[in-house]
Amino acid sequence: MFRIDGHVHFPADHPEALAVVEELDLLMLNIAIGKESYEGTRKIIDLYRELSQGNPDRFAWCTAFSPYGIEEPGYADRVIATLEQDVEDGAVACKIWKNVGMEIRDSRGAYVMPDHEAYQPIYRHLEQRGIPLLAHTAEPLACWLPISTPSPHQGYYSRNPQWHMYGRADFPSHETILAARDRVIERYPDLKVIGAHLGSMEHDLDEVMKRFDRYPNFAIDTSARTADLGMHAPEKVREMFLKYPDRIIYGTDVAQHDLFYSQADPEERNRRLLAYRKCFELDTAFFESDAELEIKGIRTRGIHLPPAILEQLYMDNALKWYPALQKSFAVLGTEKSSF
Repeated sequence: MFRIDGHVHFPADHPEALAVVEELDLLMLNIAIGKESYEGTRKIIDLYRELSQGNPDRFAWCTAFSPYGIEEPGYADRVIATLEQDVEDGAVACKIWKNVGMEIRDSRGAYVMPDHEAYQPIYRHLEQRGIPLLAHTAEPLACWLPISTPSPHQGYYSRNPQWHMYGRADFPSHETILAARDRVIERYPDLKVIGAHLGSMEHDLDEVMKRFDRYPNFAIDTSARTADLGMHAPEKVREMFLKYPDRIIYGTDVAQHDLFYSQADPEERNRRLLAYRKCFELDTAFFESDAELEIKGIRTRGIHLPPAILEQLYMDNALKWYPALQKSFAVLGTEKSSF
């Protein structure tokens, strides 16, 4: 069954990795991350661009820019020039990451929010050029809760305490960061904004649906949040997918960009490919069946979506919200629309 993985970090520069993509019948949208250094940001972008240009039927890519240095003269102009070149080279969208709002500070020591004035020319350019914005803003609400709070994410925060914000009074709240993101969505109504990871509202599906009603230019992806969906009643989750069938994009967020597949030894390469398969299989069971499942320690039941909704989730919505994906899809052929 063909699908688009609309949010993944899969450096498949090795025949074994490409074989898995073909076997599972996928089009991968690889997502870059804007880091502090230009070189750190461009290293993964270069690989994703090369993968897409070499295998346009299986790979597409989303670019990013470094959100640091906003007080330097000509910052926005330099970013826009780089984005233009990336789009010319095939990028289908642009991403901002959680370091905006959660890490970067200005010269006064204040956290830089997603709606900071320095980013406005960039958003305006994206809107005018019809380039979608993938926004990973904030983190799961568990980031601000005690580490003992039941959640699929507390293992991550245990291993990465620098991103765990419980008890840090100096740090922006979850609500503050999302409010800044929402102001961007509202200020640029012709800019397609995709909220990564259920829009960081995984804890409250009613809040997701309120954003759908309020902002016609807003969608979400499911990346790395199937376990979070499993914490809700299956009927509630299914209701959201049925009520807003054109606003939710499938993605895994399997993140393996720290080591290219060509750099991994055979054992490590096999381990990583098995990890992707496992994620793929669990997602498939959750969305397509009503089986009892365990995902990241969460006991849940699948939501058994009908074929027409699955087609939108797995394929149509990615093509709608990332229109430039049509180029890759044209290479694959229209026979891929069958479910």
